[in-house]
Amino acid sequence: MSELIEAIKAWPIIVQGALGSALFWAILLISQVLFENFSKLYSKHSASSRVSFLVSKLAKYDAFINGDAFSISTVIYRSTRFFYKSLMWLVLGLIFQLFIPDVGVIGFVGCLYYLIKAYQIIKPWDKDEEKNIEEERKKVIKELRETGNWPEEKN
Repeated sequence: MSELIEAIKAWPIIVQGALGSALFWAILLISQVLFENFSKLYSKHSASSRVSFLVSKLAKYDAFINGDAFSISTVIYRSTRFFYKSLMWLVLGLIFQLFIPDVGVIGFVGCLYYLIKAYQIIKPWDKDEEKNIEEERKKVIKELRETGNWPEEKN
């Protein structure tokens, strides 16, 4: 590698400048393509995350309104998905901490993130939320219909 650098240094300045400009242009072009692709992937993920959030919120509203075992178990089920993800992050953090202590922190932060997401689903109601549950439920259903994830005939 050092031989290549020495060979390039021996070239005339104008050729080095052209090579540097071409390399900068190639990196810029590749980064733009990568950014566009990652942006498309994230927007799909973001839309699916929003739908998942709305379905969890709707399940919580239904559990509060109905109070039956099925609705309550649906809320618990929706929260356990994130709880199991948090356990996976915790295990990965513990494993990586054995080999590279600083990398283990990433697993612990991921665990905390998913624990917070699980708690958001099953956290207690605020007094203000209890007053407007039916209205909020209708808003959630409307947004799910707009995304195409809720049938028109279903309330």
